[in-house]
Amino acid sequence: MLKKRLLLSLAVVSMFGLTGCASSIRLTENENNIVAEYLAGVLLSQQRSYDQALIEPSPTPTPVPTITPTPTSPEKPSTVSNKGNNSGYQTGSNVQANADFTEVIGIKNITIEYTGYDMVNSFSDEYFSLDASKGKQLMVIKFNVKNTSKNATKLQLTDAEIQYQLDIDMGTIVKPQLTFILNDLRYIDLEIGGKETKEAIVIFEVPKKQEMKTANLIISKDEKTAIIKLK
Repeated sequence: MLKKRLLLSLAVVSMFGLTGCASSIRLTENENNIVAEYLAGVLLSQQRSYDQALIEPSPTPTPVPTITPTPTSPEKPSTVSNKGNNSGYQTGSNVQANADFTEVIGIKNITIEYTGYDMVNSFSDEYFSLDASKGKQLMVIKFNVKNTSKNATKLQLTDAEIQYQLDIDMGTIVKPQLTFILNDLRYIDLEIGGKETKEAIVIFEVPKKQEMKTANLIISKDEKTAIIKLK
């Protein structure tokens, strides 16, 4: 601070000395303040420690507008219907049968009767074999398909759009395995002679360790649903 005052005094004396008429010039107090401030600014601008902001103040930053988000109504939690898929099929304990298997199939002179099931690790015929995944086993559900007429009847269900689902313990739904076994009901295409009976199957894969207290096979097409109690 003392150094700045000495510099300021020296600057004022030098200015008046250069004019040659320091004794005849009289300045008002306000004019003295103006001259002092000007010279002080010139001298201080040469000091390394001088803050440039005192000479050229930084422009006032433009305030950034605050954007208030438009409140939105909370989304309603999605609900899962227990009424099944687009074909009207119902799952779990809400399923109600309104037909038998023969009525769901809807082929004249053909009757289908459930005969039982086998739990195996693999299944095959002369053209195709299927192995269960690790920790699982195959549930092979068997049926007798009978032609009640005297004439041969074609049993072709590849394009019938019949749905088969295994309901374990009233709520665990399992879909059937894709196979190319000739007598797989889902894709069967056989001719059955008059009064002839042939075996057909549907295969599901289930966990080995799962204890099935109840098991139902649900077959549906359009508005018709049949339920076969397996266990």
